[in-house]
Amino acid sequence: MSALSQLPSGPGLGQLFDNFEDLKELIEDWSIKERFSFLVADKDQSCVIYKCVVSHCEWHVRATCTEEGDIQVTVVNSEHSCLPGEESTRYSVAGSSSWLCRHIPKYLNITQATKPWEIIDCLKVQFGEMLPYK
Repeated sequence: MSALSQLPSGPGLGQLFDNFEDLKELIEDWSIKERFSFLVADKDQSCVIYKCVVSHCEWHVRATCTEEGDIQVTVVNSEHSCLPGEESTRYSVAGSSSWLCRHIPKYLNITQATKPWEIIDCLKVQFGEMLPYK
């Protein structure tokens, strides 16, 4: 079973989360699995809206705080109206330290001797993600 197939799909309408960070982690995993990039279009203490990085794309997720303090997904439009690779300057979630810290140790024993190219190779093999090494 590949690492990509083990990543979850996106949130469901009405799905509850303990906090905004848990929702963000799920959307990050979804974006790696489905090969798209997103951004936070709006966020405050009671609401968050995620959108595709391609400005005219209709993909978006909205979640709000409930009276109980949970985060509930209120809108999910999981269909992209953009073309793959349409935006040349895409943000790669796989390059974020939070995503790397959650996933790479599952596939690579990280020590002080670990070289950056080993992490990049692990991303390529396990997730099909290519990060430039500078």
